[in-house]
Amino acid sequence: MKSSTINFLKLTVIFAFSLTNVLAQVTQAELTQREMPLPTMSFPVGKTFVEVPFEVESGLMVIPVSVNGSRPLRYAFDTGASGAIHYNSSVIDALKLKITGKIQGRGAGGGGAAFEVPIAENVKFNIGGIEFSNGIFAIRQFPSGLDGVIGRPVFANTVVEIDWEKQVIRFYDPSKYKYLGKGTVLPLTFDQGGRPYTMASVAVAGEKTVPVKLVVDTGATHALSLDVGSKEEIKLPEGLTKTVLGRGGSGEVTGYAGRIKTFELGGQTFKDVPTSFPDSSAGTAGIFGRQGNLGSGVLKRFKVIYDYSRKQMILEPNKFANEPFGVAMPKNIAVNSVQIPSAILQDYVGKYGNKEISVQDGGLYYQRIGGRGAALKAIGKDKFALDAAAQITFIRDGKGVVTEMLIEWVDRDKEQLKREAPTTVK
Repeated sequence: MKSSTINFLKLTVIFAFSLTNVLAQVTQAELTQREMPLPTMSFPVGKTFVEVPFEVESGLMVIPVSVNGSRPLRYAFDTGASGAIHYNSSVIDALKLKITGKIQGRGAGGGGAAFEVPIAENVKFNIGGIEFSNGIFAIRQFPSGLDGVIGRPVFANTVVEIDWEKQVIRFYDPSKYKYLGKGTVLPLTFDQGGRPYTMASVAVAGEKTVPVKLVVDTGATHALSLDVGSKEEIKLPEGLTKTVLGRGGSGEVTGYAGRIKTFELGGQTFKDVPTSFPDSSAGTAGIFGRQGNLGSGVLKRFKVIYDYSRKQMILEPNKFANEPFGVAMPKNIAVNSVQIPSAILQDYVGKYGNKEISVQDGGLYYQRIGGRGAALKAIGKDKFALDAAAQITFIRDGKGVVTEMLIEWVDRDKEQLKREAPTTVK
Protein backbone atom coordinates (compact mmCIF):
# COMPACT_ATOMS: atom_id res chain seq x y z
CA MET A 1 0.00 0.00 0.00
CA LYS A 2 1.30 3.44 -0.89
CA SER A 3 2.06 5.90 1.88
CA SER A 4 -0.63 8.53 2.18
CA THR A 5 -0.93 11.72 4.24
CA ILE A 6 -4.22 11.85 6.07
CA ASN A 7 -6.10 14.13 8.40
CA PHE A 8 -6.84 12.65 11.75
CA LEU A 9 -10.50 13.48 12.21
CA LYS A 10 -11.89 10.74 14.44
CA LEU A 11 -13.41 12.08 17.65
CA THR A 12 -14.24 10.23 20.81
CA VAL A 13 -14.69 11.20 24.40
CA ILE A 14 -12.23 10.65 27.23
CA PHE A 15 -13.48 11.78 30.61
CA ALA A 16 -10.86 13.58 32.63
CA PHE A 17 -11.34 14.96 36.03
CA SER A 18 -11.93 18.66 35.71
CA LEU A 19 -15.31 20.34 35.90
CA THR A 20 -16.75 18.87 32.76
CA ASN A 21 -16.67 16.07 30.28
CA VAL A 22 -13.68 15.79 28.02
CA LEU A 23 -13.41 15.76 24.28
CA ALA A 24 -10.31 14.28 22.67
CA GLN A 25 -9.16 12.33 19.69
CA VAL A 26 -8.22 8.68 19.69
CA THR A 27 -5.09 7.93 17.72
CA GLN A 28 -6.66 6.42 14.63
CA ALA A 29 -5.34 6.75 11.11
CA GLU A 30 -7.84 7.18 8.31
CA LEU A 31 -8.05 6.68 4.59
CA THR A 32 -10.70 7.98 2.24
CA GLN A 33 -13.39 5.59 1.04
CA ARG A 34 -11.68 5.36 -2.35
CA GLU A 35 -8.35 4.39 -0.75
CA MET A 36 -9.81 2.01 1.84
CA PRO A 37 -12.07 -0.54 0.11
CA LEU A 38 -14.64 -2.38 2.16
CA PRO A 39 -14.08 -6.03 3.06
CA THR A 40 -16.31 -8.67 1.52
CA MET A 41 -19.01 -10.04 3.81
CA SER A 42 -20.86 -13.34 4.17
CA PHE A 43 -23.58 -14.27 6.66
CA PRO A 44 -23.79 -17.71 8.28
CA VAL A 45 -25.62 -20.15 6.03
CA GLY A 46 -29.39 -19.90 6.41
CA LYS A 47 -29.33 -16.66 8.42
CA THR A 48 -30.33 -13.14 7.38
CA PHE A 49 -29.44 -11.53 10.71
CA VAL A 50 -27.16 -12.15 13.67
CA GLU A 51 -27.58 -10.90 17.25
CA VAL A 52 -24.50 -10.01 19.32
CA PRO A 53 -24.53 -8.74 22.93
CA PHE A 54 -22.39 -5.75 23.76
CA GLU A 55 -20.70 -4.56 26.93
CA VAL A 56 -20.68 -0.93 28.01
CA GLU A 57 -17.35 0.50 29.11
CA SER A 58 -17.17 4.19 29.99
CA GLY A 59 -20.16 4.75 27.73
CA LEU A 60 -18.64 2.87 24.77
CA MET A 61 -20.20 -0.16 23.09
CA VAL A 62 -17.68 -3.01 23.18
CA ILE A 63 -18.25 -6.04 20.94
CA PRO A 64 -16.32 -9.32 20.46
CA VAL A 65 -14.28 -9.38 17.24
CA SER A 66 -12.15 -12.32 16.13
CA VAL A 67 -9.19 -11.28 13.93
CA ASN A 68 -7.60 -13.90 11.65
CA GLY A 69 -9.13 -16.67 13.75
CA SER A 70 -8.04 -15.23 17.10
CA ARG A 71 -9.95 -15.51 20.36
CA PRO A 72 -12.68 -12.84 20.64
CA LEU A 73 -11.09 -9.42 21.18
CA ARG A 74 -12.75 -6.37 22.73
CA TYR A 75 -13.32 -3.69 20.10
CA ALA A 76 -15.24 -0.43 20.46
CA PHE A 77 -18.03 -0.26 17.87
CA ASP A 78 -17.85 3.20 16.41
CA THR A 79 -19.69 4.97 13.58
CA GLY A 80 -17.03 7.67 13.84
CA ALA A 81 -14.28 5.24 12.80
CA SER A 82 -13.60 5.20 9.07
CA GLY A 83 -11.83 1.85 9.34
CA ALA A 84 -10.43 -0.54 11.93
CA ILE A 85 -7.44 -0.08 14.19
CA HIS A 86 -5.80 -2.44 16.64
CA TYR A 87 -4.42 -0.96 19.90
CA ASN A 88 -3.27 -3.86 22.05
CA SER A 89 0.35 -4.70 21.24
CA SER A 90 0.42 -7.69 23.61
CA VAL A 91 -1.70 -9.81 21.23
CA ILE A 92 -0.30 -8.60 17.89
CA ASP A 93 1.79 -11.74 17.26
CA ALA A 94 -1.25 -14.00 17.71
CA LEU A 95 -3.18 -12.12 15.00
CA LYS A 96 -0.77 -13.11 12.21
CA LEU A 97 -1.11 -9.73 10.53
CA LYS A 98 0.74 -9.09 7.29
CA ILE A 99 2.14 -5.56 7.39
CA THR A 100 2.18 -4.16 3.85
CA GLY A 101 3.03 -0.51 4.35
CA LYS A 102 2.56 2.64 6.38
CA ILE A 103 0.47 5.77 6.23
CA GLN A 104 0.92 9.12 7.92
CA GLY A 105 -1.66 10.38 10.37
CA ARG A 106 -2.29 13.54 12.31
CA GLY A 107 -3.82 13.84 15.74
CA ALA A 108 -5.88 16.52 17.40
CA GLY A 109 -4.22 18.97 19.77
CA GLY A 110 -0.63 20.07 20.17
CA GLY A 111 -0.28 21.48 16.67
CA GLY A 112 -1.20 18.27 14.88
CA ALA A 113 2.22 16.61 14.68
CA ALA A 114 2.32 13.77 12.16
CA PHE A 115 2.98 10.12 12.97
CA GLU A 116 3.30 6.92 10.95
CA VAL A 117 0.89 3.99 11.31
CA PRO A 118 1.55 0.45 9.98
CA ILE A 119 -1.18 -1.06 7.80
CA ALA A 120 -2.08 -4.76 7.47
CA GLU A 121 -4.04 -6.00 4.44
CA ASN A 122 -6.01 -9.16 3.65
CA VAL A 123 -7.26 -9.36 7.24
CA LYS A 124 -10.17 -11.66 8.07
CA PHE A 125 -12.42 -10.89 11.00
CA ASN A 126 -15.57 -12.39 12.41
CA ILE A 127 -18.43 -10.85 14.40
CA GLY A 128 -21.11 -13.24 15.63
CA GLY A 129 -20.45 -15.66 12.77
CA ILE A 130 -20.47 -13.00 10.05
CA GLU A 131 -17.25 -13.33 8.06
CA PHE A 132 -15.45 -10.27 6.71
CA SER A 133 -12.60 -10.95 4.29
CA ASN A 134 -9.89 -8.82 2.65
CA GLY A 135 -10.06 -6.22 5.41
CA ILE A 136 -7.53 -3.51 6.18
CA PHE A 137 -6.34 -2.83 9.74
CA ALA A 138 -4.23 0.03 11.04
CA ILE A 139 -2.01 -0.75 14.02
CA ARG A 140 -1.02 1.65 16.74
CA GLN A 141 -0.40 1.06 20.42
CA PHE A 142 -2.79 3.21 22.42
CA PRO A 143 -3.60 2.86 26.16
CA SER A 144 -7.38 2.67 25.87
CA GLY A 145 -8.00 -0.51 27.87
CA LEU A 146 -9.54 -2.02 24.71
CA ASP A 147 -8.02 -4.18 21.97
CA GLY A 148 -9.15 -1.84 19.20
CA VAL A 149 -11.95 -0.02 17.43
CA ILE A 150 -13.96 -0.85 14.33
CA GLY A 151 -16.54 1.12 12.40
CA ARG A 152 -17.26 1.67 8.71
CA PRO A 153 -16.16 -1.83 7.50
CA VAL A 154 -19.10 -3.26 9.48
CA PHE A 155 -21.66 -0.42 9.32
CA ALA A 156 -21.32 -0.06 5.55
CA ASN A 157 -21.67 -3.82 4.93
CA THR A 158 -24.68 -4.53 7.16
CA VAL A 159 -27.82 -2.91 8.53
CA VAL A 160 -27.03 -2.37 12.21
CA GLU A 161 -29.76 -2.20 14.88
CA ILE A 162 -28.48 -1.08 18.29
CA ASP A 163 -30.78 -1.86 21.21
CA TRP A 164 -29.49 -0.17 24.37
CA GLU A 165 -32.35 -1.51 26.50
CA LYS A 166 -31.44 -5.15 25.85
CA GLN A 167 -27.76 -4.33 25.24
CA VAL A 168 -27.64 -6.24 21.97
CA ILE A 169 -26.77 -5.39 18.37
CA ARG A 170 -28.53 -7.06 15.45
CA PHE A 171 -26.74 -7.22 12.13
CA TYR A 172 -28.91 -7.70 9.02
CA ASP A 173 -28.13 -8.52 5.41
CA PRO A 174 -29.02 -5.21 3.64
CA SER A 175 -30.38 -7.01 0.55
CA LYS A 176 -32.95 -8.83 2.68
CA TYR A 177 -33.79 -6.14 5.22
CA LYS A 178 -37.11 -4.31 5.37
CA TYR A 179 -38.04 -1.94 8.20
CA LEU A 180 -41.60 -2.42 9.48
CA GLY A 181 -41.56 -0.22 12.58
CA LYS A 182 -42.90 3.26 13.25
CA GLY A 183 -39.65 5.08 14.03
CA THR A 184 -38.47 8.40 12.64
CA VAL A 185 -36.34 8.09 9.51
CA LEU A 186 -33.46 10.57 9.23
CA PRO A 187 -31.36 10.95 6.06
CA LEU A 188 -27.61 10.38 6.33
CA THR A 189 -24.78 11.93 4.36
CA PHE A 190 -21.18 10.73 4.47
CA ASP A 191 -17.76 12.36 4.34
CA GLN A 192 -14.69 10.93 2.63
CA GLY A 193 -13.90 8.76 5.64
CA GLY A 194 -17.38 7.21 5.50
CA ARG A 195 -18.60 8.81 8.72
CA PRO A 196 -22.36 9.52 8.86
CA TYR A 197 -23.92 12.97 9.37
CA THR A 198 -27.48 13.94 10.25
CA MET A 199 -29.47 17.09 11.01
CA ALA A 200 -30.77 18.21 14.41
CA SER A 201 -31.66 21.50 16.14
CA VAL A 202 -30.20 23.29 19.15
CA ALA A 203 -31.08 26.26 21.34
CA VAL A 204 -27.85 27.23 23.08
CA ALA A 205 -29.24 29.77 25.52
CA GLY A 206 -32.34 31.61 24.25
CA GLU A 207 -35.56 30.42 22.68
CA LYS A 208 -34.31 30.44 19.09
CA THR A 209 -33.56 26.99 17.67
CA VAL A 210 -30.87 26.54 15.04
CA PRO A 211 -30.51 23.62 12.61
CA VAL A 212 -27.13 21.88 12.93
CA LYS A 213 -25.30 19.25 10.95
CA LEU A 214 -23.70 16.69 13.26
CA VAL A 215 -21.41 13.73 12.77
CA VAL A 216 -23.11 10.68 14.31
CA ASP A 217 -20.49 9.16 16.59
CA THR A 218 -21.28 6.07 18.68
CA GLY A 219 -17.64 6.16 19.82
CA ALA A 220 -18.19 9.50 21.59
CA THR A 221 -19.48 9.01 25.11
CA HIS A 222 -20.58 12.60 25.54
CA ALA A 223 -24.07 13.76 24.61
CA LEU A 224 -23.12 16.60 22.26
CA SER A 225 -20.30 18.86 21.18
CA LEU A 226 -20.69 22.07 19.19
CA ASP A 227 -18.18 24.01 17.12
CA VAL A 228 -18.34 27.63 18.28
CA GLY A 229 -18.72 30.03 15.36
CA SER A 230 -19.73 27.36 12.86
CA LYS A 231 -23.00 29.29 12.83
CA GLU A 232 -23.60 32.79 14.14
CA GLU A 233 -26.01 31.51 16.77
CA ILE A 234 -23.59 28.91 18.16
CA LYS A 235 -21.85 30.84 20.90
CA LEU A 236 -20.39 29.92 24.26
CA PRO A 237 -22.92 30.04 27.10
CA GLU A 238 -22.03 32.55 29.79
CA GLY A 239 -19.94 31.63 32.78
CA LEU A 240 -17.81 28.83 31.31
CA THR A 241 -14.13 28.46 32.14
CA LYS A 242 -11.53 27.32 29.65
CA THR A 243 -10.07 23.95 30.53
CA VAL A 244 -8.14 20.99 29.16
CA LEU A 245 -10.77 18.74 27.60
CA GLY A 246 -8.46 15.81 26.94
CA ARG A 247 -5.53 14.68 24.88
CA GLY A 248 -5.50 13.90 21.18
CA GLY A 249 -3.03 12.05 19.03
CA SER A 250 -0.82 15.13 18.78
CA GLY A 251 -1.34 16.80 22.15
CA GLU A 252 -3.86 18.44 24.43
CA VAL A 253 -7.34 19.52 23.33
CA THR A 254 -8.70 22.57 25.13
CA GLY A 255 -12.06 24.28 25.20
CA TYR A 256 -15.16 24.68 27.35
CA ALA A 257 -17.98 22.52 28.65
CA GLY A 258 -21.42 23.39 29.94
CA ARG A 259 -25.07 22.82 29.06
CA ILE A 260 -27.38 24.07 26.35
CA LYS A 261 -31.06 24.84 26.74
CA THR A 262 -32.57 22.34 24.29
CA PHE A 263 -31.58 19.78 21.69
CA GLU A 264 -34.02 18.24 19.19
CA LEU A 265 -33.41 15.02 17.27
CA GLY A 266 -35.91 12.84 15.45
CA GLY A 267 -38.93 14.56 16.98
CA GLN A 268 -37.61 14.24 20.55
CA THR A 269 -36.63 17.35 22.52
CA PHE A 270 -34.05 17.10 25.30
CA LYS A 271 -33.48 19.87 27.85
CA ASP A 272 -30.39 21.00 29.74
CA VAL A 273 -28.07 18.89 27.59
CA PRO A 274 -24.37 18.69 28.61
CA THR A 275 -22.29 20.02 25.73
CA SER A 276 -18.57 20.39 24.95
CA PHE A 277 -17.24 23.40 23.05
CA PRO A 278 -13.74 22.50 21.80
CA ASP A 279 -11.50 25.31 20.57
CA SER A 280 -9.25 25.31 17.49
CA SER A 281 -6.86 22.81 19.10
CA ALA A 282 -9.29 19.99 18.20
CA GLY A 283 -8.80 20.63 14.48
CA THR A 284 -12.30 19.44 13.58
CA ALA A 285 -14.33 22.62 13.12
CA GLY A 286 -15.99 22.93 9.72
CA ILE A 287 -15.20 19.42 8.52
CA PHE A 288 -17.77 18.48 5.86
CA GLY A 289 -19.78 21.57 6.83
CA ARG A 290 -20.46 20.23 10.30
CA GLN A 291 -21.50 22.14 13.40
CA GLY A 292 -20.61 19.46 15.90
CA ASN A 293 -20.63 15.88 17.10
CA LEU A 294 -23.53 13.71 18.37
CA GLY A 295 -22.45 11.11 20.91
CA SER A 296 -23.84 8.08 22.68
CA GLY A 297 -25.11 10.15 25.61
CA VAL A 298 -28.04 11.02 23.31
CA LEU A 299 -27.99 8.04 20.94
CA LYS A 300 -28.50 5.53 23.78
CA ARG A 301 -31.92 7.11 24.35
CA PHE A 302 -33.14 5.45 21.15
CA LYS A 303 -33.12 2.11 19.44
CA VAL A 304 -31.14 3.17 16.37
CA ILE A 305 -31.07 1.36 13.01
CA TYR A 306 -28.12 2.40 10.85
CA ASP A 307 -28.84 1.59 7.21
CA TYR A 308 -25.94 2.95 5.16
CA SER A 309 -27.17 1.15 2.03
CA ARG A 310 -30.27 3.38 2.03
CA LYS A 311 -28.45 6.41 3.46
CA GLN A 312 -30.64 6.64 6.53
CA MET A 313 -30.89 5.97 10.22
CA ILE A 314 -34.12 5.21 12.08
CA LEU A 315 -34.85 6.31 15.65
CA GLU A 316 -37.26 4.67 18.10
CA PRO A 317 -37.29 6.29 21.58
CA ASN A 318 -36.60 3.81 24.41
CA LYS A 319 -36.96 3.78 28.19
CA PHE A 320 -33.91 6.05 28.56
CA ALA A 321 -35.44 8.83 26.43
CA ASN A 322 -36.77 10.87 29.36
CA GLU A 323 -33.95 10.29 31.82
CA PRO A 324 -32.07 13.43 32.92
CA PHE A 325 -28.45 13.89 31.90
CA GLY A 326 -26.11 13.36 34.82
CA VAL A 327 -26.56 14.01 38.53
CA ALA A 328 -26.40 17.12 40.70
CA MET A 329 -23.26 17.46 42.83
CA PRO A 330 -23.00 19.02 46.30
CA LYS A 331 -22.67 22.79 45.89
CA ASN A 332 -19.64 23.04 48.15
CA ILE A 333 -17.56 19.87 48.13
CA ALA A 334 -14.92 21.29 50.49
CA VAL A 335 -17.51 22.09 53.17
CA ASN A 336 -19.25 18.73 52.76
CA SER A 337 -16.06 16.67 52.91
CA VAL A 338 -15.49 14.20 55.76
CA GLN A 339 -12.49 12.37 57.18
CA ILE A 340 -12.11 8.64 56.50
CA PRO A 341 -9.78 6.53 58.71
CA SER A 342 -6.83 5.23 56.72
CA ALA A 343 -7.68 1.61 57.61
CA ILE A 344 -11.10 1.93 55.96
CA LEU A 345 -9.59 3.35 52.76
CA GLN A 346 -8.18 -0.10 52.01
CA ASP A 347 -11.76 -1.39 51.76
CA TYR A 348 -12.12 0.36 48.40
CA VAL A 349 -8.78 -0.45 46.76
CA GLY A 350 -8.93 -2.57 43.60
CA LYS A 351 -9.90 -2.71 39.93
CA TYR A 352 -13.44 -2.02 38.78
CA GLY A 353 -13.69 -2.72 35.06
CA ASN A 354 -11.41 -0.18 33.37
CA LYS A 355 -11.08 1.88 36.57
CA GLU A 356 -8.65 1.43 39.43
CA ILE A 357 -8.81 2.74 43.00
CA SER A 358 -5.66 3.09 45.08
CA VAL A 359 -4.45 4.95 48.17
CA GLN A 360 -2.08 7.84 47.56
CA ASP A 361 -0.94 10.59 49.95
CA GLY A 362 -3.32 9.39 52.64
CA GLY A 363 -6.44 9.44 50.47
CA LEU A 364 -8.23 7.55 47.69
CA TYR A 365 -7.06 8.00 44.11
CA TYR A 366 -9.15 7.26 41.00
CA GLN A 367 -7.46 6.16 37.78
CA ARG A 368 -9.05 5.31 34.46
CA ILE A 369 -6.79 2.66 32.93
CA GLY A 370 -5.05 4.34 30.02
CA GLY A 371 -6.37 7.75 31.09
CA ARG A 372 -5.83 10.47 33.62
CA GLY A 373 -6.29 10.15 37.38
CA ALA A 374 -7.45 12.34 40.27
CA ALA A 375 -7.76 12.32 44.04
CA LEU A 376 -11.18 11.54 45.54
CA LYS A 377 -12.73 13.61 48.33
CA ALA A 378 -14.93 11.82 50.89
CA ILE A 379 -18.39 13.40 51.21
CA GLY A 380 -20.25 10.71 53.20
CA LYS A 381 -20.37 7.05 54.14
CA ASP A 382 -18.87 5.15 51.18
CA LYS A 383 -19.40 8.29 49.03
CA PHE A 384 -16.70 10.34 47.30
CA ALA A 385 -16.53 13.26 44.88
CA LEU A 386 -14.38 13.10 41.75
CA ASP A 387 -13.68 16.83 41.62
CA ALA A 388 -17.00 18.28 40.41
CA ALA A 389 -17.29 15.73 37.61
CA ALA A 390 -18.89 12.78 39.38
CA GLN A 391 -20.06 11.28 42.65
CA ILE A 392 -18.77 7.79 43.44
CA THR A 393 -20.57 5.39 45.77
CA PHE A 394 -18.98 2.11 46.84
CA ILE A 395 -21.53 -0.69 47.33
CA ARG A 396 -21.04 -3.34 50.03
CA ASP A 397 -22.50 -6.84 50.21
CA GLY A 398 -24.23 -8.40 53.23
CA LYS A 399 -20.85 -9.05 54.85
CA GLY A 400 -19.74 -5.45 54.47
CA VAL A 401 -17.28 -6.15 51.65
CA VAL A 402 -17.09 -3.59 48.83
CA THR A 403 -18.18 -5.36 45.64
CA GLU A 404 -19.18 -2.56 43.24
CA MET A 405 -18.54 1.07 42.37
CA LEU A 406 -21.33 3.36 41.14
CA ILE A 407 -20.13 6.45 39.25
CA GLU A 408 -22.81 9.11 38.81
CA TRP A 409 -21.46 11.63 36.32
CA VAL A 410 -22.62 15.23 36.28
CA ASP A 411 -22.58 15.42 32.50
CA ARG A 412 -23.23 11.88 31.29
CA ASP A 413 -24.90 8.63 32.29
CA LYS A 414 -23.90 6.66 35.36
CA GLU A 415 -21.66 3.59 35.38
CA GLN A 416 -21.90 0.63 37.75
CA LEU A 417 -18.76 -1.51 37.82
CA LYS A 418 -18.04 -4.75 39.67
CA ARG A 419 -14.88 -5.03 41.71
CA GLU A 420 -12.45 -7.63 40.44
CA ALA A 421 -11.33 -10.34 42.85
CA PRO A 422 -7.70 -9.77 43.92
CA THR A 423 -5.11 -11.97 42.24
CA THR A 424 -3.71 -14.64 44.54
CA VAL A 425 0.02 -15.22 44.26
CA LYS A 426 0.99 -18.83 44.89
